[in-house]
Amino acid sequence: MAKTKLTPEQLEEVTRIQERDGITRKSAIRKYQRQAKAAAKVEAKTKRQRTKVAKSKPEKLTPTEAGKARAEGLAFADPRRGKQIAPTGEARFGGDRPP
Repeated sequence: MAKTKLTPEQLEEVTRIQERDGITRKSAIRKYQRQAKAAAKVEAKTKRQRTKVAKSKPEKLTPTEAGKARAEGLAFADPRRGKQIAPTGEARFGGDRPP
């Protein structure tokens, strides 16, 4: 087993576990590491839950609104249906131009 490098606070906790449970230092270190890993796992889970709550889903459009939005998007993208808009917001050419 590789030598563990623990801070003085962690070593104090290991000593408390060792004295409380009457186990060897090696076993106390393993027990401490399991407890720390479990605590980190619980903390990560609660953090994930907090971020999930913060996210909001976009509102669903009614079929009529969705159709209007789609038609508007097609008019901007397809030169045969209307003006083609550049990413800068300027019209590239009119809708009268043949394809």
